[in-house]
Amino acid sequence: ARVVTLDGRPLPWTTTGDLDRAFTEVFSPTPLSPGQHQLVFRQLTPPTSGDIRMICNLGAHEFAPEPLFHMDDQFYVSAYNTWNSGGTRFLRPGNEHCLMRNMSSEDFCVACIESIWLQFFEPHEFDR
Repeated sequence: ARVVTLDGRPLPWTTTGDLDRAFTEVFSPTPLSPGQHQLVFRQLTPPTSGDIRMICNLGAHEFAPEPLFHMDDQFYVSAYNTWNSGGTRFLRPGNEHCLMRNMSSEDFCVACIESIWLQFFEPHEFDR
């Protein structure tokens, strides 16, 4: 078990309990106050095997109010900004509700669903 706190307050962090990848999202309806904050991960139980427990990636995002981002609407299509590691700007059709962007999502957005179906029906050649 582990405890995750932000500025001393526990976050509702869950785990699958196995050694596979896990994706966790924590949502707060109130924005963080300006200034520095402390995010702490504390392990409560010792490892039961020689496997290393680690956090491989951590991202923190702050979004504008819901009317601008449509966080829960799988069918809303717009033009959301995104940038690559080199700073180049791209546009994506949906916000965070697509499995192609957010591994904790359970669904694809309508743009990805259409693309998958179009690729599925493209002619294919098979070697004999």
